[in-house]
Amino acid sequence: MRRRLVLAVVGLVAIILVVHDIPLRSHLKRVEQDRVITALERDAFTLAAKSQQLLAGKSPSTDTTPTGVSLSTLVSDYRTNSTAEVLIVSGEGAVQIASDPSVQIGMSFLNRPEIASALLGNSTVGVRRSETLNADLVYAAVPVLTTDSVIGAVRLTYPKSVVDARVASRLRGILLVAFISLLMAFVAALIIASSAVRPLRRLKARTEEIAEGDLSARAEVEGPPEIRELAVEELSEDLEAASGEIERLQRLVEQLLALARTEKKNVLVEVNVELVVQGRLEMWNSLAEERNVALKFATPGKVLVKAVDGTLEQILDNYIDNALDYAPEHSSISLQIEVFEREVKLSVIDEGPGMPTEARQRAFDRFWRGSESQNRPGGSGLGLSIVAQLAAASGGTVELSQNSPTGLVASVSLRKSTPGK
Repeated sequence: MRRRLVLAVVGLVAIILVVHDIPLRSHLKRVEQDRVITALERDAFTLAAKSQQLLAGKSPSTDTTPTGVSLSTLVSDYRTNSTAEVLIVSGEGAVQIASDPSVQIGMSFLNRPEIASALLGNSTVGVRRSETLNADLVYAAVPVLTTDSVIGAVRLTYPKSVVDARVASRLRGILLVAFISLLMAFVAALIIASSAVRPLRRLKARTEEIAEGDLSARAEVEGPPEIRELAVEELSEDLEAASGEIERLQRLVEQLLALARTEKKNVLVEVNVELVVQGRLEMWNSLAEERNVALKFATPGKVLVKAVDGTLEQILDNYIDNALDYAPEHSSISLQIEVFEREVKLSVIDEGPGMPTEARQRAFDRFWRGSESQNRPGGSGLGLSIVAQLAAASGGTVELSQNSPTGLVASVSLRKSTPGK
């Protein structure tokens, strides 16, 4: 009986894991590929912005910006932190700089569809076959724009084999978790089965004694309370740990999905910043009151920006959520709107412990978590990374700076919109 019960419990857990993990494999593959493509497109836009002045010059490969940065320095600095191949071409499709030594300066890349599309003003991402390298490449190609024209393009490429290797590594982790889950199910089932079968065995033994003529035998089917309590405690701890890990993995997958969705081509719409801020304050005010934190906002009136529909709300939710986690009791969180000639800056300012300079510089990196957030339950290091990608999808930028005398200023800057234009 005990063996059948153990096999039944372990078999049920195995079925659940198979039903869950097989779809998760293909899902993780898509998520990882989308994550790499999103990062490539973000980096390509950054390089395009930095190389704009250089491509506008007469000799972009040797010219420098007022800060003394050349195209070669720009590419070299990027390659110190990334293995992606960099290619920058002029408006005519001629190579200006390339990290691949086999590509010569001046070579025409107009026959590459992603380069041709970028020179028409379009950003493109995806996976394509490279006949030259005889391999599949994950790529992102974006235009380098001036006020009224396209003066070049930036393309970043990544071997698809690298993405596949990362997926394989993730899958090995999932298999390890599945094995641990099966082992925990076996131990739990063994404890339960032993607890259920042992009293029955004692009952059988006492029954046999009575049948053999020992009328003094008594059928005591209950085990010692200490043993029962110990078994129940150990099982509860195992189940609680397993439940917590499943919830953490679920939150991680949901955040990866949100990050992947920002890669899609979106349309910018006109957004009233004042209305968005007031709406988010209404939603967060109850939680803030429970934590004895005041939410403050001095409205400057109607302010319009260009953004992807719904992204400003998500950015504010992440900023306010983080601020509430670190704001001390009886402090305040202020939302501030600053209007400049071409952009609008929205800031969430708290009075918490703040962040060191190095931590602020890395806070928007994916899966990075500072020492002050290591003990935060459920954290995955994706929240601020999603904020950065949401802002980039709307053509905006994000920033973390120190508040005075203490606290953090989390900002997003978006392009100002003039009504009717």
